[in-house]
Parts: sequence; C-alpha cells; structure tokens
Amino acid sequence: MRDGQEKNAKDLLIEVSGSLRGRGGEKESLLSSILGDQRVMEEYRRLGFKEEEAGDWLVALSSYQESLDICAKCPGLRECPAPVRHCRYTLRVDDDGALGVALGLCDLRRSREIMQNAFLFRDFPQEWLGIPPQRRLPRAGNLGAIYVQEILKGKGARPTFYLEGPQGVGKSFLAASLAMSQAEAGRSVAFLDCGRRLEELAKLSSDYRNPGAFQERMGELLGADLLVLDDFGSGYMTARIRDQVLLPLLEGRLRAHKATVLTSRDDYRQIAQEYGRIQYGARQGERLAECLREGIGDRSYVHLKARPVAALLD
Repeated sequence: MRDGQEKNAKDLLIEVSGSLRGRGGEKESLLSSILGDQRVMEEYRRLGFKEEEAGDWLVALSSYQESLDICAKCPGLRECPAPVRHCRYTLRVDDDGALGVALGLCDLRRSREIMQNAFLFRDFPQEWLGIPPQRRLPRAGNLGAIYVQEILKGKGARPTFYLEGPQGVGKSFLAASLAMSQAEAGRSVAFLDCGRRLEELAKLSSDYRNPGAFQERMGELLGADLLVLDDFGSGYMTARIRDQVLLPLLEGRLRAHKATVLTSRDDYRQIAQEYGRIQYGARQGERLAECLREGIGDRSYVHLKARPVAALLD
C-alpha cells in the first residue's frame, strides 16, 4: 500500500471515531445496524469475537460495513466513490487481540490486476477491465454457460463460437466479457483485433531479423485457453494471412479442442468464399469453411440484434 493511502486510511478512522464521541443515540442506532447486518456479523464471528462485544469495536465494524455498502453498489473503477479509490476495508485482529481494519485493494481492482497478467493480447479498451461483472451484458453469462459446458466440461465437440451482427451491436464487448471471465479464473487468453494483428503476424513470418519470433507467437496463440478473433472479415484479405496465420490457427485449435471466438459482421461462409477467390485459393477457402463449419455448433453460432452496448449499461 502506498504511503498516501495509509495516511488517508488513518485519517478516515479518526474521523469515524470522532463522529461517534458523545452521541449515544447514534451509537445505539449504528450498533443495531451492525448487529442486523449478516455480512458484517459473519466475518466478525469468524474472527472469534462475541456478539455482545460488538459495541467495543464500533469504529472498525462501521468502517467495514461502509466499505461493503460501497462495493455492493460498485459503478466501476472509473467512478469509484470510495474515500480511498479502488480500496476497501477488511476486518483483522491486531497483535494485541483488538479488532481493527486493514485497507487493501477492492475485489474489482484486484481482479483487474489478475486479468492484465492473464492476457497474452488485449485489443480492447482498458476501461472495460474496470466494469463490474454484474454490469456486463447478461448475454455474456449465457455464452459463458455454453463455454463451460462445451469446452471446460468436455461435453461438446465444437469449440468455436461465432458472434455475428451489425456494427455497434456489442459483439466485441460480449466476447471481451467472456474473455475477462476466463482471465479472472486464471486461464490464458488472447483477444486480437483482426484488422490490426493478422497483418502484423503475417509480416512477422518473413522477418529475418527475428528468427523464430513468428513460431513463438503462433505457439502462444495456439496454446491459449481462449482465443478471440475480433472483427473477423474481408478487410485484410491476403493469401499470406489466410495460409500462414488463419488456417494454421483455426485448424490447430480445432484439433486441440481449444475454444476460439470470432466476431464478425458477416456469415463465415461468405468470408471463406472471398478468401477462396484470392490467388487460385479455392481449396484453401474451402478448408477455411470446413474448419469453421466443423467447429461451430447450433448453440455457438450467435446472431446479435440487441440494442447497442452503451444502452444496456445505462
């Protein structure tokens, strides 16, 4: 914890303590509120304290309760209303046996730190990491349930998910929500913006200054627990991207039964046909279509026609 945050924490405890002096009625009201708060009392008892002693620890208990209330209504890291931003109090037992509080990172901030380390690539806005799970799209939960059943529990043979819909409908956010949930669980995740990364990967394959870099990068993407190819389409269509990047990735992950999510404005069959028209690549285009057709099941082809993400987050 930084020095400034420790100082703020002490100041806050002094303010709470001072506000309780000589105000018997308010003390009784506060004690009643704490005794009736199951969240606070469960943690209080877990630490070995008796209910009848709660009045002796009002400062610590009220600070802890306030943190719980703030975090329960979390608007996200950007709009955090906590006195010490992104931090919350937890109860602790001091060396002398007294009940005290410790100031540490809130669950959402800690989760963001975990996610940042779990992503091999993260081509979506940093601020999305600060959105509480309960405010992410409800559909992300449905997609996550399919993911768990089809991939993590091994009940399905089709590990590829395809999210199709018009621009602005929320495809990227939905895929990012699934990716964040997997990163939070400690799984390795790569979220790639196709328009940016596919050409970058293709160029790396012929970069003589970095021998082995392409194979290393492809190995990371093939081995990731979840790979998201965002904005999959025809805007960056070349034979090199098709043959050296897309086909090896999709076929390799399909054989390994690794989850892959693609978001696109178009039907994958149409995209595969367009890839097949490049440089006598009919067979490669058909391979791409076959790979996606084999990987995508009825449950994992999602057509999005909902309101834009921004409206759903209001």
